[in-house]
Amino acid sequence: MTDDVVIHYFNPELPDLQGDHVGWEGVRKLFAELGQATGGMFKVTPDSFNPVGDELLVMQTRNNMAFPDRVIEVDVVLVWRIVDGKINEIRYIPAVHTATANTVSQTLMEQSGGSNCIRIFI
Repeated sequence: MTDDVVIHYFNPELPDLQGDHVGWEGVRKLFAELGQATGGMFKVTPDSFNPVGDELLVMQTRNNMAFPDRVIEVDVVLVWRIVDGKINEIRYIPAVHTATANTVSQTLMEQSGGSNCIRIFI
C-alpha cells in the first residue's frame, strides 16, 4: 500500500466506523476496530477478482461478522486503485438492500427490453 492509502468504508451495521481511513495508521485502526466490534469474528471470503485496465481491480467478497446479538453475512464489492504497483485507494461497497446477482440481472433485462445492453436514464 502507498503511504497515503485511503479506505472509503461504508457499513450501516457499523456506523461508527464509516468514513475515510487514511494512511497505514488509519488502515490499522479500522481493522483493529472491526476486530473489536465483532469479537475477532470478521471473515472475508473472496469470490472474484476482475482487473479493469492497468489501474483498477474490482473484487467481490462475502463477509461474515459476528456480534453479541446476531451474525450477519453480506456481499461486498471493493474497488481498488493501484498506483505504481501499490494499493492507493479502496472503496468498500456492501449490498445493503439484499439484492442478489439474479434479481439485479433480471431487473436489468426487464428494464432493457430483454436486450444485452443496460439503459441508464438520467
